[in-house]
Amino acid sequence: MANSVQHAFDLAAEDYDRTRRRLVPGFDDFYRAAIDLIRFPRESTLKVLDLGAGTGLMAAFIAYSFPNARITMVDISNEMLARARARFELAGERFRFEVSDYGVDRIQEKYDAVVSALSIHHLSDDQKRSLFDRIYSALNDGGVFVNAEQFRCATPERHKFHHDRWVTRVR
Repeated sequence: MANSVQHAFDLAAEDYDRTRRRLVPGFDDFYRAAIDLIRFPRESTLKVLDLGAGTGLMAAFIAYSFPNARITMVDISNEMLARARARFELAGERFRFEVSDYGVDRIQEKYDAVVSALSIHHLSDDQKRSLFDRIYSALNDGGVFVNAEQFRCATPERHKFHHDRWVTRVR
């Protein structure tokens, strides 16, 4: 599974940022809502782990909102992280990049915030349970985990309604 996900995202890396605005309804509001859940003062020196960081979209929102944050971006796709490295090439040591399968690999350090956007849904339920345990163990006291994700509605009818609406907007 991991290799097929890695391959798919390696292939998608070049156009990833451009397609996000079309595929994620309310793109800016989606990311802003996630950032608003990181309830630390703006000037805090935060240590942040971004799981499934891709090209660094979530990290860019965090970097803007928390100018003293140090962000570690983890992704299974080297091509995605290559785009992130290019995005943040002038930022120096503020950003770190790790090619890793966060679905199975250990989280080595402690963080004030662990974030993920539109990524964890690729894991099986068992992998999610294991990951959530590892995230909890990796959070500093008072730390926060934000999983910005799309999800199924409570009923199949509501899900179909919203999915069809999304498809129409994307087209």
